[in-house]
Amino acid sequence: MSDALEAMGRISGVSEVENPAESGTVSKDGRTTVAEVTFATKEADDVPDGTLDAVRAAGDGAEQAGLKAVYGGEPFETSHPPVGPGELVGLGVALVILVITFGSLLAAGLPLLTAVLGIADTMAAVMGLATWFDVSDNAPTLAIMLGLAVGVDYALFIVSRHRTQLADGTPVRESVARATATAGSAVVFAGATVLIALAGLSVAGVPLLTSMGLTSAGAVAVAVVTAVTLLPALLAMAGHRLVPEARKKRRRPWASGTAALAWACAGSRASCATPCAT
Repeated sequence: MSDALEAMGRISGVSEVENPAESGTVSKDGRTTVAEVTFATKEADDVPDGTLDAVRAAGDGAEQAGLKAVYGGEPFETSHPPVGPGELVGLGVALVILVITFGSLLAAGLPLLTAVLGIADTMAAVMGLATWFDVSDNAPTLAIMLGLAVGVDYALFIVSRHRTQLADGTPVRESVARATATAGSAVVFAGATVLIALAGLSVAGVPLLTSMGLTSAGAVAVAVVTAVTLLPALLAMAGHRLVPEARKKRRRPWASGTAALAWACAGSRASCATPCAT
């Protein structure tokens, strides 16, 4: 192990290798120890891949003596983009379900559109704040998951209320205002509850939980603002195209027959007494 650590210290790009015997990072049974390797670069993402490969090669050389080296820390972690194939598949499934439920591609697409735009705003803000604050690698992923969930959910409240009112004959502008005032107020209350719960994770005093909680709370706040500002504008632009086809008023098929029967009875009371009674 000493030979492996000395070899790591001679690698270009490594500024210091800690001696486990001096730092006291040896387990009581003497079978496990931790050695900290300090790289010359300040940022973990800036460590060259060649330097990391050389450190692994030096550590693997100790395996010949029956030791096993495990590498950890930010330089050795593999970063994954917050949005991957799984999220895209989830959006596609959600779109199919909403189209089947609403029977309209426009009505199904509006909640997804506002949710995606809200997530884009949140990620832009997180990237900007990461310049000054430490943001966990898992925080953006959690924020995207919660932002999409509540973004679609909150938009559905308003869109469903708006379409119901349009089916009842309410004008578009009045329906948008009513839906935002009624369902929108419920969205604000629900979003505030979730926001407070997520922000409460910072009380634990764990930096990881604080970063994840505050980032997710920001995503929920953006989803609420988007639902009560951008969504009503899109509903107004859509106009009567959001009227549900299944709820359009139809004439009852027996209405004309009733009118004809009443006219016939009025013309000849005696001859149609039985049909009139029926």
